[in-house]
Amino acid sequence: SSRLGPSPGLALLWCNPSPPPSPPALRTWSSMARALPATAAAARRGCVLLLLLALRSGECAGPRDAVRLDPGDAEDSVALVQHGVQPRRPQASRDTRLSTRPLMLTTIRDSQDAEEITTVEVFCSAYPALCREPFNCQNFTPDMADPVSWAINGLAADGKPNYMAWCKNFQRGPIMAKCVAGDLLGSAKTRYLLTTAGMFGGLQRELDGSACFLEGHCANAAVTENTTVEEAAKICDEHYGHEAWAHFGSAFAPAENQVGFGITLEDMRDQRNGFLRREQSRPFTLASCAMGSFHCDVIYCRETYCKDEYYIEKYGHFLEEQGWAR
Repeated sequence: SSRLGPSPGLALLWCNPSPPPSPPALRTWSSMARALPATAAAARRGCVLLLLLALRSGECAGPRDAVRLDPGDAEDSVALVQHGVQPRRPQASRDTRLSTRPLMLTTIRDSQDAEEITTVEVFCSAYPALCREPFNCQNFTPDMADPVSWAINGLAADGKPNYMAWCKNFQRGPIMAKCVAGDLLGSAKTRYLLTTAGMFGGLQRELDGSACFLEGHCANAAVTENTTVEEAAKICDEHYGHEAWAHFGSAFAPAENQVGFGITLEDMRDQRNGFLRREQSRPFTLASCAMGSFHCDVIYCRETYCKDEYYIEKYGHFLEEQGWAR
């Protein structure tokens, strides 16, 4: 069987929304802004209204299928407007860099201030939570020293979860905003709402549900809703070994620690049964340890799929087969 190379993010998705402009101020949107009339006082104060519904080429859920709003603060809610998300045929994409080409962007600003509009402002307006501690994505660029170091040494070579790595997974900003704030239940609810709305692909629930049982999250009593990221790192050490998760993402990591290991082309053709083997799901859990979301992942599983009879019947056997339960 052929092995697929590392794929982006923490999940295999049917379709991946095309990213908004990257944080670096590579260009301004002055020409677009000048073409729009100045309107209310809010516009003159520099209010930026963003409509980022850029989708990668290929058949995916359409822009009217769901709308996601990034919360400004961890306690804010996620607004979902659902219009019957219809998952369609998957089309893979491997480009995880923060792109500078949005397919749809509307900027309203006074023409006299147009020169000041940068892609940093655009990105941070779309994902405000990611432009604050501990993410600081406003300072992230794909060619900066950190990503080069990650590719060599791994995401968390210093033994501490790497939150800036989420700058390349910014679609999950609302989820991680709550996670880092210690609102594990809120993070789980937000993630489940977005997932069921189809924001991460039509079969994401199958992937998540299978991983919950394969990785033993449904039987993990060590993680509670009050578990800290430091405590989660120790649990990752116990379950996976420190070196495995700390050096996740390194080009020199063992093949079994890299996303895509054990996943064949045949597996990719039909994802209706989620992950089929633990060798497929394990690298994603290493990634969650390295990126500081492991404890939030466990609560997400326990509050959703682990209680759902459909997923219990379909994937529950993995708990015993993998030695998580007796």
